[in-house]
Amino acid sequence: DLSLENILLKAGVVRLMDFGMAVQSRSPCGVPLRYLRTVGKDRYRAPECHVPKLSSIDVVAPAHSSPGDIALASYQDSWLCEVLLPAGAGPGLLCTAEPCGYTVPPADIFAVGVCIVVMMCSDQLLWQRALLQDRAFAAFRAGGWQALVAAAAVPPPEWAP
Repeated sequence: DLSLENILLKAGVVRLMDFGMAVQSRSPCGVPLRYLRTVGKDRYRAPECHVPKLSSIDVVAPAHSSPGDIALASYQDSWLCEVLLPAGAGPGLLCTAEPCGYTVPPADIFAVGVCIVVMMCSDQLLWQRALLQDRAFAAFRAGGWQALVAAAAVPPPEWAP
């Protein structure tokens, strides 16, 4: 549960606290583990951590994807989730795929990025949840930092590009 609320500073040293949601990221033989449970605070939660509670969902296979790939796909024009693409899936084609959860390291990196944005400017620039229906997140996904600032109702910080 990486968030600013769980980061402490003591004698110039950054310390993490609240390991209640800590999990293994790899099996003993090194295979990345995948998780299906939605955890963490809404604003800090990576989009792929919103896992549908269905055994299969209809998605459009992303560009540069192939059958058998695990890919980030849009679901119901609102969610982004990682799915296992079936045989016959191809870029731009509608297919029925299996939600396969998420790996922890990218989700943690996303949360650290949110911490940095909040520390450098303001949480007023952020989305409520990293979903496509959230205007700020959709702007960020489409155009990066500049699009997020343009969509915000607050002026950008002085250091902004």
